[in-house]
Amino acid sequence: MSFAPKAVLALLVSALAGCASVPKDSGFADVRRTVEAETRQAVAWDSTRPVEPTNDATVATLLAETLTADRAVQVAFAHNRDLQATLEELGIARSELIAASTVRNPLFDAEMRFPGEPKNPFEISISQTLMDLFNLGSRKKLGRAQFEAVKLRVGGAIIHFAAQVRIDYYDLLAARKILARQDTIMKAQDATAELARRQHSAGNITDLDLESEQSRYEQVKLDHARAQLDELEARESLTALLGLVERAELKLPDEFEAPPQTDAPAQEVEKQAVARRLDIRMAKQDIEAAQRAVSV
Repeated sequence: MSFAPKAVLALLVSALAGCASVPKDSGFADVRRTVEAETRQAVAWDSTRPVEPTNDATVATLLAETLTADRAVQVAFAHNRDLQATLEELGIARSELIAASTVRNPLFDAEMRFPGEPKNPFEISISQTLMDLFNLGSRKKLGRAQFEAVKLRVGGAIIHFAAQVRIDYYDLLAARKILARQDTIMKAQDATAELARRQHSAGNITDLDLESEQSRYEQVKLDHARAQLDELEARESLTALLGLVERAELKLPDEFEAPPQTDAPAQEVEKQAVARRLDIRMAKQDIEAAQRAVSV
């Protein structure tokens, strides 16, 4: 079906209006507000900047100070390339929303006439499928629902990532305290085993007593080696989440941070937790997107 110039102009205006309704930042502002509200840490993303290899020098200043849980999240937000790659999903979702908000390319025909008809030297026509025009509104709604779902998924992934950084941070603190305790036990048991050897040489204890002391000493050595392995695994796990390429000596506090004090009743805490759960909001957006897809 051919359209008059006014109809073509109307289509162009509709297409431009669809593009104008798409956020230029790919919805990152909404994601950032959600993440900051839940993690108390700012996350940055530049859609025009490619994901580059990590460089530990960019976070050297942060690592020079005592690493707290909040600072660990801050370092991970700024330095973890997997997190930056997750944010790139917003750009993909924006492109899909633009495609859903604009009409498909029309068919363009041009015909050149010979001089026998000087009044009509050539003819140009543009045709568009009516069904595509009729479904444009539904496709916009579907694209918008899918776009909102992607924003929630990206925000939820970042919040989950921050929670994992905190978990690994506290696991490393606990592993270091256990290792310090095992160091003390190891030194004490080493001294006890040496005393037992001297007593046995002097004939003050039996062979069975010496073997028992040696057995306890070997068990302490095994526990100490296990504590060393646990500390190494916890440190490597946190280092990976921080995005560090080279192994760095993390400056950790000697004690755990005091837990936050809250006087809110259990029912109020549960109500707030349910209201702030992103997985429920994501499920609602997925249902809305599915309903829109059925209606297209």
